[in-house]
Amino acid sequence: MRSELFVMGERRLIFKKRFVFHYLCLFLAIFSCTEGGIGGSGVVIAKADTVSGVAAAGAPLAGTVILKDASSITKQLSTPPAVDGSFSFNVSGLTQPFLLQASGMAGGNNYTFYSLAATGGNCNINPLTHFAVTMANGGQDLAVIFAAPTPAKMVAIANALPAAVTSIKAELSPLFNQVGVLPVNVMTDQMAANGQGIDMLFDLVSITVSNGSVSIVNKADAATILAPSSIAGGTMTASTTVVSVMPSIFTITGHAAGGNVSAQSEAPPYPSSPLMTVPTDAQGNYKFFVPNGAYEVCSYGSSSLNCLNVKVSGADVTAPDFPKVFVIPPQEQVPFQTVEKAAAPSSQVTGGIHVLRLTTEWSNFWSILKESSIPRPPLPSINFNENTAIAVVDSLRPTGGYAITITDIQKSATGVVVHAVHQSPGPDCVSAQSFTKPYNIVMTPKFSGEATLNLTETVYACH
Repeated sequence: MRSELFVMGERRLIFKKRFVFHYLCLFLAIFSCTEGGIGGSGVVIAKADTVSGVAAAGAPLAGTVILKDASSITKQLSTPPAVDGSFSFNVSGLTQPFLLQASGMAGGNNYTFYSLAATGGNCNINPLTHFAVTMANGGQDLAVIFAAPTPAKMVAIANALPAAVTSIKAELSPLFNQVGVLPVNVMTDQMAANGQGIDMLFDLVSITVSNGSVSIVNKADAATILAPSSIAGGTMTASTTVVSVMPSIFTITGHAAGGNVSAQSEAPPYPSSPLMTVPTDAQGNYKFFVPNGAYEVCSYGSSSLNCLNVKVSGADVTAPDFPKVFVIPPQEQVPFQTVEKAAAPSSQVTGGIHVLRLTTEWSNFWSILKESSIPRPPLPSINFNENTAIAVVDSLRPTGGYAITITDIQKSATGVVVHAVHQSPGPDCVSAQSFTKPYNIVMTPKFSGEATLNLTETVYACH
């Protein structure tokens, strides 16, 4: 289960007024699907005989997705979404349209959302799809329909859904414009869990659908964005809908060497505020949509992490270019998704690198890692027919302030090389006085051979 540990790194001191390491996700959680499995771009793809996508409420949803078809005797499929919220159903032989329900935890809260796929292919399950399908059902509770669906009712909802989607696009356009996602089809447009676009909207506002009406409030101050408005007629109308814009959203633009760029607010509860990530275009340009505030914007290029402090105050900002870095000849990259990055209060898991290829290995590892957690978190779902889990675990530390971050995985002649950064607090830092064991777990496409660890040490100052 555990491969041999090789440490081939350099010790590096990073002193910043307020440093937090940003890791960049090479695979972004995607809130929709286009055509045939998970591709190298991180986009979930759906064929005509599949209904695939991602269930999310800003954060990916961990729970269960259920699909019901429109047969006279309803056929039902269910699956737990993967760690990024993605799911897929083979609907060959089933009768369209398909009604979907996603229930579970996202961002520490319980949710139940509904969606509808008129045919196989693209889909989303999130607060806006729940809003759209409820409106297409005349504002009536979808739980009743889902419990006992009939072909006639499902077809009626499918026929009414385009008008509901069009009205949402028109009447909520002030909000969509603010986060840079117009035009938008809330059912089928691609949405990434990267703190931007529709995902940013879910982080900023609460959408409540209840008793035949919808309302939207600003999460930050509970200010009304949309007062309770009737959706019993199947659409939103300009005569009854008054949508107030959120506090102003601005842009941070800039240029990096390539790859992804991350940004994180430095306001409390920093550093636990959402990490935003965006890709650069062919010229290295990037763009973030953000409210007023101070941000740490980071680009990981080659073997160096470069960060900039950017302040947004009532206007769009062009950030300085990131410092140029020495470019190491490129190796073939292995895409990966973060399963969990945290610190256990105590654990008997051995420090080092662990390669997990079987469900039994994964379950045993998780049980030992979470032995002191009450209640024990559910085991994240990983399809080991297609994937391998890699965990890098620190030794037991006497205080907080330590972290492990996997930054890059490359193919090698004997398997893969996992590049990671170990972060330690400087002597002037005030850290929690409790034992911790930091770790980072990721999921990669299945590979053979060993995993070699290339670990870089960093120390930060808190003055």
